[in-house]
Amino acid sequence: MITWRLRTSLSLLLVATTAVTFLLIGSLIIAVRAPQINAETISAVQESASNKARLLEFYMRAIEAQLKPIAVLAQHVPPKALKGTLSALVGVGEQFLAVHIVDAHGIVRSSAFPNKSGENNERTIGSDISRTPLFLGLAERDRLWSDKQLSVSSGEVVIGVGIRQGEWTVIGEVAPTLLRESIAAITGSDQDTLLVIDQRGEWIADNRTGIAPQENLGARPLVKVALAMQNGGQMIDDGDLSLFVGSAQPPNINWTFIVTRPAGLNNPDIRRTVMLVGGGFFSALLIGLLIAPWWARSISRPMQRLISRTHLLAAGCYDDEEAARKRSDIIEINELDDDLQIMVDAIRERERSLARSEERLRATIENSPMMAIQWYDRDGVCRYWNPTSTNCYGYTSEETVGLTIVERGQTRENHEAFVNIIRQIERTGKPFPLTEFTSRHKDGHSIVVLCSIFAIPDAQGGQQFVCLDIDISERKRAERSLIASQQELESIFNASPVAMSVSDITRGTRIINVNEAWVRQFGHSREAAFGKTGAEIGLYVNPSDRQAFVDRFQQGAGIYDDMELWLKRADGSPLLCRVSSRVIAVSGQQLMLMVSDDITEERRMQNELENVNAELEARVSQRTAALSAANNELADAVQHLKQTQGELVRSEKLAALGRLVAGIAHELNTPIGNGLMAVSTLEAHQQDFKQLMAAGLKRSTLEGFVENVGLSTEIAMRNLNRAAELVTSFKQVAADQTSSQRRNFNLKQVIEEILITMRPTLSRSTHRVETFLIDNLVLDSYPGPLGQVIGNLIDNAIRHGFEAREGGLITIEVGRSEDGEVVLKVADDGIGIPADHLPRIFDPFFTTKLGQGLRLGTEHRAQHRYRPPWWQYCSG
Repeated sequence: MITWRLRTSLSLLLVATTAVTFLLIGSLIIAVRAPQINAETISAVQESASNKARLLEFYMRAIEAQLKPIAVLAQHVPPKALKGTLSALVGVGEQFLAVHIVDAHGIVRSSAFPNKSGENNERTIGSDISRTPLFLGLAERDRLWSDKQLSVSSGEVVIGVGIRQGEWTVIGEVAPTLLRESIAAITGSDQDTLLVIDQRGEWIADNRTGIAPQENLGARPLVKVALAMQNGGQMIDDGDLSLFVGSAQPPNINWTFIVTRPAGLNNPDIRRTVMLVGGGFFSALLIGLLIAPWWARSISRPMQRLISRTHLLAAGCYDDEEAARKRSDIIEINELDDDLQIMVDAIRERERSLARSEERLRATIENSPMMAIQWYDRDGVCRYWNPTSTNCYGYTSEETVGLTIVERGQTRENHEAFVNIIRQIERTGKPFPLTEFTSRHKDGHSIVVLCSIFAIPDAQGGQQFVCLDIDISERKRAERSLIASQQELESIFNASPVAMSVSDITRGTRIINVNEAWVRQFGHSREAAFGKTGAEIGLYVNPSDRQAFVDRFQQGAGIYDDMELWLKRADGSPLLCRVSSRVIAVSGQQLMLMVSDDITEERRMQNELENVNAELEARVSQRTAALSAANNELADAVQHLKQTQGELVRSEKLAALGRLVAGIAHELNTPIGNGLMAVSTLEAHQQDFKQLMAAGLKRSTLEGFVENVGLSTEIAMRNLNRAAELVTSFKQVAADQTSSQRRNFNLKQVIEEILITMRPTLSRSTHRVETFLIDNLVLDSYPGPLGQVIGNLIDNAIRHGFEAREGGLITIEVGRSEDGEVVLKVADDGIGIPADHLPRIFDPFFTTKLGQGLRLGTEHRAQHRYRPPWWQYCSG
């Protein structure tokens, strides 16, 4: 580290202060003035661009004014008659390289050029310029200047100007060099750079950029910024140069006028400001170098006297009266000298006070009743042992001072850990925080102490380490007992099968704990419920229920039982709970224990039982009335069949009459028998149900009775309806038609209903039925005859197709043919029909068994309502 003499340091300080001050002021001037110059320059270049754009616009309007009269004349005079006028306007090409008169369709009707040969005149007449940007732009405006374009006649790059008057347009071609000369005349001696570009970024004219006329400038940052802002100014980086850019675009010309001026140090105003600040800085530095040594010498003399006195004070000499009497011409140094004397007096008083404080501290340490205090050196050797340490560990001061903890019964590992803690405090300077340790008393029992260690200076300038110990053995035993008791209560609380919550009444009944049953019942986690009221977690279906519960709870002096409330789970589903609560006092807190027993299912079962009883009574009444009507209808049908039988007896076909009566009995036996079986079963279930009701009704009993009633009623109704259809079918045998109602029906549903009616028949056999059906296949047909056909086929297969065998298989399959028709197949793996019987199987009353032969005849009559006709198949 470099050291300095006071005189040299003061000299450098004065010079540095002068230099830094002027440097900061100069930097501030530049920092403030540079943005001002930038803003002024941006405004200037923008104003220059606008002014130059206006001047050039005035010049270009003068050119437009020359074409305007021709456009007006073209409305009244044929274009060819204006050739002389056009030639006079073009002249020798000082302004115009060509002038054209164009009709409304973009066809050149007359032209004039600077040369006199007339060759170009004839060649351009009739040219179509309707697709040029200039002509297209004139469709919406009456005058327009184009971007750079190719001449209609010469093919050279020109600037076009168009004037539209009615259906005629006059277009003049101006050379870019003419515009450049005009711009040079406008700018004069101006030092700014002017650049004119069209809307595609191509060069139109400039005053000094040196850009080639054919160069496209659209990719340059300068041009991109100017085209983007159109009318405005800013500073940009264009390649390696920083420029102030101002741009303007006249309203009737799609050109952009760009004026640039150098930025940064290339800007004259900024360069001039920087040079002025730099000159002032070096002048101030030179003046400071001349004045600083003289000024430093005048200040360093009294400081040297003050430093000499300080050395004496540091050596312990406080009585230098001669040095104290010498005064300086500098007020601050005299004040420092006075403060130094005050410090000497304060040190003397502090030494006396320190001695008194040391006596008080030792008395406090020696007589502390709770704090065991020991001092150790860096090697863990005890240097001090207060009486409380003796009470805590059982060792006296004579038995511990000068010894390590190993020598008073501790293990060597404990000693090494203790020394490592001392080394850590010595290395980091940070105290060892309060930590619990298990130590050993002199008599051998273990004690738990709360220990903290920190460093203090010793008399030799080193460090000694203070160990503060508090015996917390009794407190730890009390804590363990309390924790065990709390865990036991918590286990009982969580093991309860009923939802329970504990709320703090003093905090507005906010929840502080819930058990596992509460979490399962309501779906809220403990964390989500903690610190919130039941209303805040959305526990109540009706918010007013909470207030009603609190009011009743308060009216009952903190006790309330069996209040029914509708509460909500976390997913929003409601549940009916029987709520009880008690107020308990725990550690001075008023807590409310709330028990919520879910009775939703119980109440639902009660309501369902009442509804089922009412519905059951109504259904029994309806089914009884329906059975009575069906029996009456069946009696009428039987009477009708008897009349038919009488007519057949009187006919010449007495043999056929006998077979018909046998067939009717055969066909009606199954549905009527099934119906009687279902009704008798229903009566038996009803008697059993009455007995069970007298003994005490259970839910399972009620559900079983309802299921049996429904099944029996359904079987009876379906079989009676089937019998009615069979009766109707036999009534119309002569007409070979049935009178079943036509309607829309689901084929799968009809087939499944048929199988339900045949369940008793199938259950008495070992045969089974498999179905392969199509879902949601709706037909517009006659489900009654179809059911009769399928049922008779299944019954016929069971009775006659599986003779002398068990486990037969009947399959019902529904499919579609290639032309979209529905195909219904009923098949079995039985013995089949002999081939010689196939021609007669559909004849009425034909049979090879003991029956009357009505089954397949009935199916044959029923199938006439369906298409295609029957196909029978036999395996042998």
